[in-house]
Amino acid sequence: MFLGIKLEGWLTILAIVLGPLLAFVVQNWHDNRRAHQSRKLDIYRKLMLTLKVPLNPNHVDAINAIPVEFYGDKKVLAAWRLYASHLNQHAQPGDELARWAEKKFDLLIELVYAIGQSLGYEGIDKAAMRDQTYVP
Repeated sequence: MFLGIKLEGWLTILAIVLGPLLAFVVQNWHDNRRAHQSRKLDIYRKLMLTLKVPLNPNHVDAINAIPVEFYGDKKVLAAWRLYASHLNQHAQPGDELARWAEKKFDLLIELVYAIGQSLGYEGIDKAAMRDQTYVP
């Protein structure tokens, strides 16, 4: 007994004070996790919608957001590094340009596929991404 209050009383007071605080912390953690997952899905969605339109501002924004949102995902970041490295290598005019563009698209497909795998989209394969995209 402390200050005239028994142990059960102190435990009740502790539960009344800590219960809502703990609930707030858990809810905040859950909301942050959901928002992070939503941002990852948004990147994937933007990349899927702009696969064959790489100059679209949404595509560029999604590519640039990958290192931030997929921090810690080694497969996605490795694919992103290869793609970004290739983009920074400028192609030479002529036949070299066609090969550079083809490799760029292949690396983009690898990147988007890695993101899809990371998000649990197991049913979308690379061939579908490559061939079943409509561009007017």
